[in-house]
Amino acid sequence: MQPSPDELRRRVCALGEHVRALVYDTGDMDKAAVTGRTAADTIYAIDRVAENCFVRRSQGALGIGAAASELELLTNWSSR
Repeated sequence: MQPSPDELRRRVCALGEHVRALVYDTGDMDKAAVTGRTAADTIYAIDRVAENCFVRRSQGALGIGAAASELELLTNWSSR
């Protein structure tokens, strides 16, 4: 059973609040510092904070693959 649009919104909002709290907790970290480059992107310190949050969350309580499944559901629902 797919989550309802309201449930998906709740999940995305909770994830956003979690990421915002992590970013806030970085304190004096230079969030604009360049930490990497690829041919298509510049990676900033702030990107690493959020990226680590998503990786930990997908491997942790949600289980590996669960975060990707939720993102796929959200993407499919929002593209309607």
